Amino acid sequence: MRGKWDLSISRGRCYRTRSNCRLQKVNYKTGETMFRVITTIASIAALALTTSALAAELPKSGSFSTAMGGTVIGETIQAGGRTLGYGSHSNVIVGDNPLHIRGSKCPYISEQSGDTVSVNGRCAWSDADGDQIFSEWSVKCSVSTGSCQGPQTFTGGSGKFRDIRGSNPPQCQMLNATQFTCTNQWTYQLP
Repeated sequence: MRGKWDLSISRGRCYRTRSNCRLQKVNYKTGETMFRVITTIASIAALALTTSALAAELPKSGSFSTAMGGTVIGETIQAGGRTLGYGSHSNVIVGDNPLHIRGSKCPYISEQSGDTVSVNGRCAWSDADGDQIFSEWSVKCSVSTGSCQGPQTFTGGSGKFRDIRGSNPPQCQMLNATQFTCTNQWTYQLP
């Protein structure tokens, strides 16, 4: 360390000094190794306790709202006066929520007829632990206003979300051809 405390090494031993006063003599290699072991064990224990606490505190049912932003990557083709599309979008939830969901990845297919785009897809919503909620959705979008809405229903989950039931229908606004914002109204029931 530098600044207030200087570290001097002499013959495999480490001396911590301040104002030329010897405070402590330790074996450099053993002290550093022991510090790393203790730090690693403490970090693992803290992570395990935090994960257990989060899982234990997860409400069994509830309703809440989330805001999210997303990006679309896709392709379209013209067929018989219609525009058909496919691709995926990735979403990031802004703010905290009771389920600690952070975002999703969602493949989709779409069909445009006139001013209306019908989009169907599935999503995998993930929390920080990697547990997921799976959903199936279908929205209708207006090309002229850029607004989209429709149902989204949970079809299952993994880890702590196994056998979850509920929905999180989106109300979205396209910002441009590849970016959007949404508000989702979540209602869920865990076993």
